[in-house]
Amino acid sequence: VDRLNAALEGRYEIEREIGEGGMATVYLADDLRHERRVALKVLKPELAAVVGAERFLAEIKTTANLQHPHILPLFDSGEANGFVFYVMPYVEDESLRGRLERDKQLPVEEAVRIATAVANALAYAHRHDVIHRDIKPENVLMHEGEPLVADFGIALAVSAAGGARLTETGLSLGTPFYMSPEQASADRELGPQADIYSVGCMLYEMLVGEPPHTGNTAQAVLAKILTERPRGVTELRSTVPPNVDAAVSKALERLPADRFDSAESFVRALEDPGFTHGVRAAPAPIAVSPPPERRLVTAVPWAVAAVAVAFAFWSRLAPTPEVAPPVPLRMTLSGFEVMNQAGGGVRLAISPDGRWIVAGGVDGATNMLFVRRADDPEFRPIPGTEGATRPTFSPDSEWLAFEAGGSIRRVAISGGPTLPVADPGAMPHWGSDGTIVYRAAAGIWRVPFSGGEPSLILPDSAGGIRPHLLPDGRGVLFERAGGVHLLDTRSGEVVQLASEGRNPRYIRSGHILFGHLEQSAFALAFDLEGYEVRGTPVPVLPSVRVFGGGAMQLGVSDAGTLVYAEGAPGATGASGLVWADMEGSESALPLTTSGFSYPRVSPDGRRIAYQSDGQIWIYELETGFNQQLTFDGQNLAPVWAADSRSVYFTSEREGTTEGDPFRQAIDGASEAEPVFHAPEDNHVTSLSRDGLWLVIREDAPGPDDIHIARLDADPVVPQPYLRADWAEEQGEVSPDGRWMAFTSTETGSEEVYVRGFPEP
Repeated sequence: VDRLNAALEGRYEIEREIGEGGMATVYLADDLRHERRVALKVLKPELAAVVGAERFLAEIKTTANLQHPHILPLFDSGEANGFVFYVMPYVEDESLRGRLERDKQLPVEEAVRIATAVANALAYAHRHDVIHRDIKPENVLMHEGEPLVADFGIALAVSAAGGARLTETGLSLGTPFYMSPEQASADRELGPQADIYSVGCMLYEMLVGEPPHTGNTAQAVLAKILTERPRGVTELRSTVPPNVDAAVSKALERLPADRFDSAESFVRALEDPGFTHGVRAAPAPIAVSPPPERRLVTAVPWAVAAVAVAFAFWSRLAPTPEVAPPVPLRMTLSGFEVMNQAGGGVRLAISPDGRWIVAGGVDGATNMLFVRRADDPEFRPIPGTEGATRPTFSPDSEWLAFEAGGSIRRVAISGGPTLPVADPGAMPHWGSDGTIVYRAAAGIWRVPFSGGEPSLILPDSAGGIRPHLLPDGRGVLFERAGGVHLLDTRSGEVVQLASEGRNPRYIRSGHILFGHLEQSAFALAFDLEGYEVRGTPVPVLPSVRVFGGGAMQLGVSDAGTLVYAEGAPGATGASGLVWADMEGSESALPLTTSGFSYPRVSPDGRRIAYQSDGQIWIYELETGFNQQLTFDGQNLAPVWAADSRSVYFTSEREGTTEGDPFRQAIDGASEAEPVFHAPEDNHVTSLSRDGLWLVIREDAPGPDDIHIARLDADPVVPQPYLRADWAEEQGEVSPDGRWMAFTSTETGSEEVYVRGFPEP
């Protein structure tokens, strides 16, 4: 507030902070020139850095002349000493959000009246080519009982000014509960129907008491928006008139073309007692013969368990009109839980012909694989698979390969001895050409299913895991840094297909199916001939178990039968960040990113830097703003600079060996700069409190050693601090700069040592 008052001296005087949204912090202020109280909103610094003050202020001019009884006007905007702000009237009454928090549901007549007023305001703005993009109860202020829509055009100005840079930061505009499907799928070309959808969501909540789609995380909500149809309003509140229910249903249609063509049409439907809206027919599935297992499994009784089967899975992905759609069947398989023990990994598979289901579980204290026929409700253990995980079927469905004890073996489904395939080896996939791809120490390998001499197809420097052979035997899907990649074994070329995705596999509908740590599955259309993706990933299963390491518990037969383990209620499958004080009380930080490691609090105590899926993120403790800092290569183990304005980290990117130290400012305004380049792999572990010494673990051949580098030297050159015949790691300089603590295996086990610093 003091900095703001200094920057705005003579124009506005800030009294106090009164609220915070996704894009701006709101302050109550006095307009000194006009002697009136105003709401002064300051764009978040990180957002302002991405968008740029001049571009934002140029874009916001297009909304400054909107004049409507239900639109909160824009008084002023500008930039002062780095603060980008805009000014609106201060409304003392509560927002619609406050009313809903107090009353939860509104009388039908009042809810319709508020929605009508908001829709009329939208209709006026749409006629002036302005789309709000962020309609929600928080942006509807109630003044003397009348709704006023706030922040008109702000999201549009941010989006238009930010352009591609906004997308690169991971920032999203809009609020998940009220976001249209086209916004949820990151479509930047939005029309009036996006606002109509949001008003429909808001009216739904005013009538029912909650938005049409809910979930524990933003990703879960977005997945439901794209895949599920909300329950009808009258199902949940019978006093709602049929025409209002029909109007809400039409406003919430998934396709923009199926919604109202204008906000005026929405208003007319709310006022017309005779308005109706039909229910769309389900899309037809791909033209395949009914799988034989479908006739067999229908006799299995419904029960509560952790594994489920969904028939006609292709119907979500590739509709064809030639064949009448079979009735989809979803059922729970009784009496079995997919366990995450003995290393976790993928623990679920279905044979290509759909006759067999294999799952990992526990027999007493023993982890092993279990099998059941589709027409038999009981799982039986598979002898010889003790400690096994990651099952994969042969193309003829007669054999099963799996990982156990660090090697890959195979066994006939009908029974018999287990036979060796590869040792060492992990994460196998049995391709349709009869070869098996797998992960081993030096990279991704390929071997005949009967064993023999394996061949290296992707070296370990690429960091690939969970390989999956495409049907042509040429391409290999794999996971790297939490994203989906494709290797062309003929050319050796590797391309990224999706920036987020775990455990990818190809399915016969022409899609790549992969998991997300938010407990959902996505599909990405893929051209097998051209080796190109078509479109963007689409959520197809909003609740599927994805273990914390990324293993998705799901399998699909060639006929389209899906078997999966449901996501754990309320779980994300990922590690999280928890703030713990010295008295032992804990509170989880509200972050939706996943795979956390190396959290570091900045010296000024305002931010946390952490690593997630091979990239560096910065989280603001005061505002909750979470921003991705790095985007290139693999970036690991952030360490704060003494001024809290930049971080050091290890980066494995083009031009480095396996890892070099880099430094980057947290405002993202400049590229990361290398600290030094060395022939060996160097991992940053800490920085001295005075900011002079960078501590590095050198991963040279042999045991790890600790090096240090003086940062004010020119050039910066690493020098050995401790070299020995054993491993030393995790060097930390004491607050007074006189000592270093580190771990060492000098005695044969890891112990903590203290040594003088910088002289030993």
